[in-house]
Amino acid sequence: ARDGRVIGGVGVLHDVTEVRRAAMEVERLSTVVRQTDDAIVITDAAARIEWVNASWERMTGWSLDEVRGRTPGDFLRGPDTDPATRDAMRLAVREGASFQGELLNYRKDGGSYWLALSITPLRDAEGTLTSFVAIERDVTERRAAERERQRLATALGLAPDGVSVTAQDGTFEYCNDAHARIYGYDGPAALLGRSWEVLYGADEARRLAGPAALVFSGRGTWQ
Repeated sequence: ARDGRVIGGVGVLHDVTEVRRAAMEVERLSTVVRQTDDAIVITDAAARIEWVNASWERMTGWSLDEVRGRTPGDFLRGPDTDPATRDAMRLAVREGASFQGELLNYRKDGGSYWLALSITPLRDAEGTLTSFVAIERDVTERRAAERERQRLATALGLAPDGVSVTAQDGTFEYCNDAHARIYGYDGPAALLGRSWEVLYGADEARRLAGPAALVFSGRGTWQ
């Protein structure tokens, strides 16, 4: 009113439902990223580290404060890091492309570890490259197991005694050269996927069926 008395009010309302929903989604994603077992690194467009999660710190031994502003290649690579894989990753980052691969890295204490990593570029609404997100997983144990299997396979392949591995249904999953040669086959490929019974005549296969059934069922052994 003209005399200064309040005679009403005007209210302006804004629907912030979507804003609050988006904020909650960001918070949920942030919690997942912080707590996941996978190591996560966020860098700027020049591959300088901006943020890492706790899993990355545990895996590498470095803290975020120690590495912020540095590129991972400055301190994670070492003498046995494969140059070809390293260069392919650098090229992908330089071109703003994604990258997937496995790489030997080195922790702060000098110990080495293998990691599988996936790098994804992020762009703004105009398509300008703004950052990279790398998701990394320690695969050291898996790589060690693969090397051990390869060594065993090589040893068995060169052994003078015949060695074979069969599935529960009696078909060959593996046999070495000696095993194939003993039975007159040119190589292991001729036996893979076939039943052990092909090695014997019909009468002999029937005689051995009982002992073989015990072996394949895991209930006994036979010599």
